[in-house]
Amino acid sequence: MDAGGTDTSCKLPLQCGSLPLATIRQMIGERGRMAGRLSTVTIGREGRMKQLGGIDATFLYMETPETPMHVAGLTLYEPPADLPSSFYDHFKEFFLTRMHLAPIFEKKLARTVLELDHPAWVDAGEIDIAYHLRRATLAAPGSWKQLEEMVGELHSTLLDRSRPLWQFTVIDGLDDGNVAIYSKMHHAAIDGGAGMAIAAALYDMSPLPRKVKPPEPKPAVRKPTIEERAILGINDVVQNVMRQQLKAMEAVPQVLGTLTDLLIAKSGNGENKSGGLPGIPDILLPRRHSTSPSPRSDPSPPAHCRSATPR
Repeated sequence: MDAGGTDTSCKLPLQCGSLPLATIRQMIGERGRMAGRLSTVTIGREGRMKQLGGIDATFLYMETPETPMHVAGLTLYEPPADLPSSFYDHFKEFFLTRMHLAPIFEKKLARTVLELDHPAWVDAGEIDIAYHLRRATLAAPGSWKQLEEMVGELHSTLLDRSRPLWQFTVIDGLDDGNVAIYSKMHHAAIDGGAGMAIAAALYDMSPLPRKVKPPEPKPAVRKPTIEERAILGINDVVQNVMRQQLKAMEAVPQVLGTLTDLLIAKSGNGENKSGGLPGIPDILLPRRHSTSPSPRSDPSPPAHCRSATPR
């Protein structure tokens, strides 16, 4: 018990319904710092998992072979006439020098222990470039229809969840000499805004490519053990429960304010002069009809009711 009479000795989140918000925030921060120390000391900086949010995880749960949940794009390129090698080799060399600009290219999914929570992104380790960067050649004559059929086949194939969830396919053999690149990434890893950011990081807006700083060497890390993953997973579950309680408690004043606005009339005559939504009393009050006299004090009777003037 503190000086104000509040019980601050509870340890479990389900017992903390009577704690003030500041105390709950402090407990969440302490648990987060404990998990951070555990991940830094025993697992390493790169070993800490970054958990998916609810919306991103939903794209994984909804995916079926009939309804793939990846997003894709098709771009056309005109190869330079003096290109010393194939366009695929040129693009591969270019891509590898900039792949580190988008960290999601080096992450893969990992399930939590007993699947108590959403999956998380972890370091993928060695990347199989042959899987992620592919080459396909259209048969002669290389028409646009053939390109559409090939892209349809590529798009119907699900990404391998044991690898980073992206893939690029360089398609040559078009009859006009152009080269197409079909790219696909899972919606759990990318959305529209992130896609634009990745495109801006990879490509240039000028004919002269910019110089990109090479990636820094990564420190050697080890994979977390089952016990360590279990501790971190339980910690994440506890933090999520406490955050939900905190959000619910913070929403109470707003809910009470909304109920007050609904139950109290905005004005005495049922009119809402504030411009907001009317309250329930305003809606239920009977309408008052105006008793002011008509501007015409002696209205003329209808034509069919007029008496004939005596001659």
